[in-house]
Amino acid sequence: MKTTIKLHDGDIGDGEQILVRCELSNPASPIEVDFCEGEGWTDTQYQSEVTARRYVGLVTVAKKIASDSLQIAKFSCEVEHIPEPCVFYAIADANGLISKRIEASDKHEAMAIAEASGREWIDDPATDIEDQLDFDASYKSVEEIYLALRSRGFHLVLESEIQGRWEIWS
Repeated sequence: MKTTIKLHDGDIGDGEQILVRCELSNPASPIEVDFCEGEGWTDTQYQSEVTARRYVGLVTVAKKIASDSLQIAKFSCEVEHIPEPCVFYAIADANGLISKRIEASDKHEAMAIAEASGREWIDDPATDIEDQLDFDASYKSVEEIYLALRSRGFHLVLESEIQGRWEIWS
């Protein structure tokens, strides 16, 4: 999993930001930067090993990258850790299993996305969790589907307040 840092304010400028990320657990992981100018992520000359595979080391490298790019010797800015989104599956029984893959920061955000998009998903059903787990839920009862999900390591993490609506699995 990649660790992402957002540098903002200070010498970067109001409303501007620079994102820096790498996989700290892998010493060969390239440190990537996104200057948020529409170019996306690009590799830098650095790898995770220069961070000593620690968050504070990544912050130091991120500030160096920003300082070099802005050509400011005595550089200062705000630093914020950006958590990677978690993968959830919203599941509903609408005359058959419907499941949609969601990336969200937590189960409550995943539920909010499911409830906001639910009608659209029911009208154009997907079977993302079936595709992910390579099983066919056709002609299976809800209990059989839940047993299959649990046997593959998934857990029900949140149920909709409305009976018969979305459930969030992770």
